[in-house]
Amino acid sequence: MAVPSVNNVLGAFANNNTATLTGYVPTSGANSKLVVVIGRESTSNRTVSGIDYGTTALARVATQELDTGTFDNLCEIWYLDNPLGAHASGNIVVTYSGGTGDSHVLACTVLGVETGGGVTAVTTTSATSPISASITTAVNDSLVMSGHISGQVIKPTATSPHVEYIETDCGSGTCGMGNTNVSVAAATTVEWTVSGTNRSVLCLVAWGPSAAAGGGRVMGSLAGLGGLAGAGGLAGIGGGLAA
Repeated sequence: MAVPSVNNVLGAFANNNTATLTGYVPTSGANSKLVVVIGRESTSNRTVSGIDYGTTALARVATQELDTGTFDNLCEIWYLDNPLGAHASGNIVVTYSGGTGDSHVLACTVLGVETGGGVTAVTTTSATSPISASITTAVNDSLVMSGHISGQVIKPTATSPHVEYIETDCGSGTCGMGNTNVSVAAATTVEWTVSGTNRSVLCLVAWGPSAAAGGGRVMGSLAGLGGLAGAGGLAGIGGGLAA
């Protein structure tokens, strides 16, 4: 049975009405999905009007906002099935409505995964650390993916068994992406920790494998992840960053 994998994890950030991950190349393989996590912090209510890979629009599957009256933090998860069917490579562009602010965009390619939006998303917010939420997987061997944004520049930590595999630091906040492989269908808790009052937002989505992968919805360990280098305090795992 083919074991699905998460590949080519990259990230970037900006301080304007768009955030762009330049020249993203999806990993080639059957039953693929481009997954994008966005995070933003601003002093105004900036909504995401759309995310495009090249000229092809992604679909939003999770969204959560935390407005403290001074700061407004947002985290969302978007996806596109069969991204190579749309473009061999292209820019991932997040477009906002409203004013400017710090914006993050993180992306990966998941192979051997079911189509569509997966299990209904779970979201939450917290003014203190840690932040956690629980999502119930539909069947054995599912993949739970998270997006997390914090108003602190201190590196966040995902609590085991959840694995953080990229974060971006824009100077006033951090955004992270991670996953848990869930072997037996059950309620699964994901937790992130960051020091200090952190204005955190957490989004969770669960996907199973494609029927072509063998019907077990087995999601394998992270694979194909190399060293990531970038600018502006970016840290994580991936195949290289162009921003």
